[in-house]
Amino acid sequence: MTLDLLVISRETIKPSSPTATHLRTYKLSNIDQYSPPFSVPIILFYSVGRDGDTKVSDRLKDSFSETLTLFYPLGGKVVDNDTIDCDDSGVEYWETEIKSRLDEFLSNPVADEVDQLLPTYLHCRMSTETQLQIQVSTFECGGMAIGARISHKVADAATLCSFVNTWATKTSGTNKAVTPRFVSAALFPPRQVSQFAPSDVGLPVQPRLVSKRFVFDSSDITLLKAKSAVTLHPTRVQVVTALMWKCLMNASSKLRYRKSHVLNIAVNLRRRMVPALPENSFGNLIIGAMLSSERGAELHSLVELLRKAVRKFDANYVKNLEKNDGVATFHHSLIQSYIQSAEGELGLHTITSWCRFPFYDADFGWGKPIWVSSLNVAHQNVVILTDTKNGDGIEALVTLDEEDMAIFECEEELLSFASPY
Repeated sequence: MTLDLLVISRETIKPSSPTATHLRTYKLSNIDQYSPPFSVPIILFYSVGRDGDTKVSDRLKDSFSETLTLFYPLGGKVVDNDTIDCDDSGVEYWETEIKSRLDEFLSNPVADEVDQLLPTYLHCRMSTETQLQIQVSTFECGGMAIGARISHKVADAATLCSFVNTWATKTSGTNKAVTPRFVSAALFPPRQVSQFAPSDVGLPVQPRLVSKRFVFDSSDITLLKAKSAVTLHPTRVQVVTALMWKCLMNASSKLRYRKSHVLNIAVNLRRRMVPALPENSFGNLIIGAMLSSERGAELHSLVELLRKAVRKFDANYVKNLEKNDGVATFHHSLIQSYIQSAEGELGLHTITSWCRFPFYDADFGWGKPIWVSSLNVAHQNVVILTDTKNGDGIEALVTLDEEDMAIFECEEELLSFASPY
């Protein structure tokens, strides 16, 4: 469906202060070099009054410009998959009006409509496109949605969260903004990347994709932990990830025979280093862990697989990633899995957790978000886990092709713990 949406303005906002000459060239890390050329989206919904619409708009744009000065690489262009030319060319910033009420919109959010609250899809062609896009949409009731897309070539979801919260604190005037730390290239220096890097490989033609969300409240998760535990004490993210993977394997296998299945999960390296890096460390500081299983595995077995896969990411392992060219090794393995999946040899899914990322703390001066979503990621076989507003539950945002989704959303074990929307 198409929203009744009116574009009010489209402009390029530049940093409030020019980037210093010695900061003009920003080096990408080796993880950045291998990161795929698509965007990381997020939308934050707010219930705000209509008073002072013009002032609110001006405050948002002024504070955005100030925030961009701190996150100066986002105002530049990627050059040759090695650096960002921090030329202060700026960021696309849209303002739109939605001809409906926010409460009506959120009563039954549809992925295709939610996606229209994000700027034009960002497929980061290096040196030609902005690294960040913003869309601020107001509803008839005065409600607001702030949508952002950041290029995965230069940053991960933790960086996006840090940017949004810094922008919020500057808008509200609380003076709690935290300056980002630019350490990723020092920790993972750029290398001569082969031409077969994932970032240079064209994404396959995708079928019609469908995105849906499945919500686990705290009581659902308690029951799921009890079923998964055996002798373990799993986390809420582990048990939800294990259940989602089990049901994804089942759905995929019912359509096409695949003996083996691979799960790629994202691991946040900031928390695994010694000393740990702060969450405001800029760039891509994540890497995947790949797990293999066969359809029919018990839930507790999948939980144990997850625990073992993540547990190996200790300080020594992270240190050796750079020494042993581990980033390239992982990404080449991932590409091989993509190829095998496309050829029907195995099933491949990606599950990433944004739980505990404080998107719900982003208060621009009119209260915290009433809902945060990344409902339509535009990539097949991807699941994003986010916190519910109260922080105890989990929303699983699932994107599959139509055939897989038709089977997945009917998986009995999934529906015994999660509510579909």
